[in-house]
Amino acid sequence: MALAEFIRDLPHAADAAGQAVYAGPGYLGPHGQNFSSRLGPIVIDTEKIITAPRGLFGFEALRQFVLLRLPAERFGPLGLLQCIEDTSSAFLFYADVPAASLYRPGDLEAACRDLAIDLHAAATLVLVAARPSPAGLTMNLRAPVIVDTAHRVVFQHILVNGDYPVRFKP
Repeated sequence: MALAEFIRDLPHAADAAGQAVYAGPGYLGPHGQNFSSRLGPIVIDTEKIITAPRGLFGFEALRQFVLLRLPAERFGPLGLLQCIEDTSSAFLFYADVPAASLYRPGDLEAACRDLAIDLHAAATLVLVAARPSPAGLTMNLRAPVIVDTAHRVVFQHILVNGDYPVRFKP
């Protein structure tokens, strides 16, 4: 699945009024299920759940997530990696796109080789931390989340190249 298709097919999170917004007609299908998210109630297709076999760094016990698009007018290009096992756990992310990547191509190719993920089926998510001013938003470029879109599996991976900061200020 191409990255653009993968991102386009992500469900929307609840809008500011708490009304569920869906990815399109017929989205729910037979596997629709209600969940609470950090932004309110959502309905997701359980076939869209992604698994983190090793969890995320510092959150190893959390294994099942759904990726959500956030309202662009409020959150810009950020999405939400929402845990469905512990609905209080969610992570902002920026979907890195090849045309304007924050990474050198060889570094992501090496990460995909290490994880045995087909590069054409990989989506790279950069976790974003929102801290009180003056730090504001920072991005962890050193340990991106690599999504195997073909198998709906994610791995957080520390890149070998130490030039990428853990707290990059966009």
